[in-house]
Amino acid sequence: MFDSVFLFGISIFVLLVIVCVLTLRLRNNKATQENLINNNLNLKKTQENFLQNMSHELQTPLIAIKGCAELLESWITSNDFDKKYLDKIILIKKSEASLSDKFNLVLNYSKLISGVQIHNSTEQRSIVEVLNSLAKTFYEDCKLKNIDLVIDSEKLKADTVCSHFLAIEYILNQLMQNAVEFTKFGQIQIYASTDLNLKTIHFEIRDTGCGIENEKIKNIFTPFFQVEASSLRQFTGLGLGLAVCYQMALQIKAVLQVESEFQKGSVFKLVVPFSESNLNLNDECKFTRLKNDERIKKIILVDDSPDNRLVIQSFLSQITANICTAENGHEAVVQILKAEKENDGFDLVLMDMQMPIMDGYQATRLLRQRGFSRPIIAITAHNLIGDREKCLAAGCSDYLAKPVELSIFYKKINAYL
Repeated sequence: MFDSVFLFGISIFVLLVIVCVLTLRLRNNKATQENLINNNLNLKKTQENFLQNMSHELQTPLIAIKGCAELLESWITSNDFDKKYLDKIILIKKSEASLSDKFNLVLNYSKLISGVQIHNSTEQRSIVEVLNSLAKTFYEDCKLKNIDLVIDSEKLKADTVCSHFLAIEYILNQLMQNAVEFTKFGQIQIYASTDLNLKTIHFEIRDTGCGIENEKIKNIFTPFFQVEASSLRQFTGLGLGLAVCYQMALQIKAVLQVESEFQKGSVFKLVVPFSESNLNLNDECKFTRLKNDERIKKIILVDDSPDNRLVIQSFLSQITANICTAENGHEAVVQILKAEKENDGFDLVLMDMQMPIMDGYQATRLLRQRGFSRPIIAITAHNLIGDREKCLAAGCSDYLAKPVELSIFYKKINAYL
């Protein structure tokens, strides 16, 4: 009897030891998993910060180059100067644009492979406006190559809008760049239609270019894939554009496909969901300079870069306005709140977002908390997908990505003054 009780007690003791060991292991595993999750989150945050800093540091000199080139172009064309310099300035602008495009492409790809969440704007934009913008962007390029540019939107429902227009514009622009580069003659067609049953918009970029060989089509959306991989290839590029487009399409639950016939042309198809709205689409997008009224406006430009302040102040010199400057967010907040207290407030704030002491995000949030309700436009080198939303979430009224296009700059300013 005693032996049975003793054995039973030993069994219970061993069972308790096993339970304790398993419990400790489960706790350790849970702690390890939590540490891994935290480490992954920290790594993603570090990667995101690196990409933001990289964008800011490399875009800053490009901003000065682009801005000065546009000012010189405007100066030469509006005065009686030797026009032979104009071609050189246009070359500078084209080179800057090409470098900026490639730089942004690498940054967007880096963001995708780093696992950084790519957000898309919830603001709606009419598809007609997207198509018009696309046509304006590539009209001159097609004209220079004697390529016909055709827009076919007869089957597009007039009030169709999309809530992912930034990603859609980006994808269509990349597809159009490829079409222009790979097409030597013939035409490029931008096709758009609406499927009311599936509630989708169908975009097609059709070209009469060199086409893609059958065995290469399956790799066309693979990163770094080149249709021509030799050092003697005719066409340039990083092999990232279509890969980024494909991943962006997945992010917005769209489908990107390609059909191609070698030596005859290609058709890239993008299918995205849509919504309907009562937007008036008959108003064309007009790029106009500011129209001065009788009241002199007050604008404060907040930027830590002297070169950027010089360029943007030169842009603003085209209007009648009192321009003040600040080198960081703290200086800006002090000036703006002081002006409000004296009933001489600023009509518009142009806010850089990455600055020392206090950045633009902190300054904007603080101003909104203190009751400042006038427009704040973010003008920033942070131009990755999702950066616009981050600025708006901080309290900015609108967003401009550096380098700033002069016509777009005037349009934005005109909308808020």
